[in-house]
Amino acid sequence: MNILLQIIFYFFVSLFTLIFIVQTYLALPRKFKTTYAGKYTPKTLVIVPSRGTDYSMTDNLKSIKNQKNEKFSIICVVDSEDDPSVKNIKEAGLDYIISNYRSGGSGKVRAIATALDRFRDFEVYVVADTDIRASPDWLVNLIRPLSLKKYGLATTFPYFKSVGNFWSKFKTVWGFVGRGMMESKITVFGWGGSMAFRKELIEGKIGEFAQDVSDDMAITRICKERGLQIAYVPEASPE
Repeated sequence: MNILLQIIFYFFVSLFTLIFIVQTYLALPRKFKTTYAGKYTPKTLVIVPSRGTDYSMTDNLKSIKNQKNEKFSIICVVDSEDDPSVKNIKEAGLDYIISNYRSGGSGKVRAIATALDRFRDFEVYVVADTDIRASPDWLVNLIRPLSLKKYGLATTFPYFKSVGNFWSKFKTVWGFVGRGMMESKITVFGWGGSMAFRKELIEGKIGEFAQDVSDDMAITRICKERGLQIAYVPEASPE
């Protein structure tokens, strides 16, 4: 029995060591060489699922509103008129709708599905979280790769600034790991805080998408199923 426990112990030690080594390698700073040029201005809808309140939420929403893009609209999606986020949305001068899509997925997925189902006449859809602070070029940079048909999804990843406690520092470390994953074609994924995709990606898939728990994992899976690539755009990283 003692031998069995030792084997189990050394197995998990080896496993966690391997995970640590892989994550450390992914987090190593590398020069990301891919750049996306040109002007791309499709009719774009930015979908902002909103629930509760976030730190500086009104200012965050205003930053999403104040973009250089010439052809975009924003719609926030809330669970109800009583949701605390409605106050921030009104302060930012944005429109909102009530989430009502029949969904077996998470609240965020249901909110996104509601907007996708209701607003079908846009060429590109963008999902943005209420806790990001976007630069004026955020949207222009984020959607630019979608001018190339080989990309089904464009995304970015934030840098987390530590503010003191352990979990804040842990999130900062995860930020480096996440960025490292984004720079590899093997591990890149759609980050739900800022991701953009063309209408064709989600056509015929809204019902399937609505059953998922994770919006970013679902969109990433659909993109790969369609044989399309994911573009990582560090220039679109939230401030």
